[in-house]
Amino acid sequence: MSDDIPEDYIEAAAAVVEAARRLDEARFKFKQANDAVLDAHMEQEEAQKGLHDALEKLKRASTGRGSQG
Repeated sequence: MSDDIPEDYIEAAAAVVEAARRLDEARFKFKQANDAVLDAHMEQEEAQKGLHDALEKLKRASTGRGSQG
């Protein structure tokens, strides 16, 4: 029995390493994209709240209730 590793085994092992590397990169990209989506969602929620607050102020000002509250 020889101690030499068969060429097909080395190729298969290299393919496993490459596939694992690609999966790691894909997971990293997905996490980055997911983080960006969450950040954009929070920014949208804050902007929506700001618009709502501004509209409420405008409504109070136009009805004369702005100085009461």
